[in-house]
Amino acid sequence: MICAIGHGIQVLTAAGMTKGRTVTCHDHVRIEVERSGGIYSSKPAVRDGQTGHRANLESPPEFYREVFECLEPPK
Repeated sequence: MICAIGHGIQVLTAAGMTKGRTVTCHDHVRIEVERSGGIYSSKPAVRDGQTGHRANLESPPEFYREVFECLEPPK
């Protein structure tokens, strides 16, 4: 799993890893995500496939729920 918190999404955006993916980020980074083909979500934490994103440091429960769900073995 690849995770990005806060401005970390800008690294993934620069690497082309947000194209076609739903992500969350700071409001002022949203334009970068959308211009690179990403889909912005206002949720505090988002998981799209094997990538997880958290907009800021104030939403750890939601973020870690997504991380742990991704790490669970398939049912």
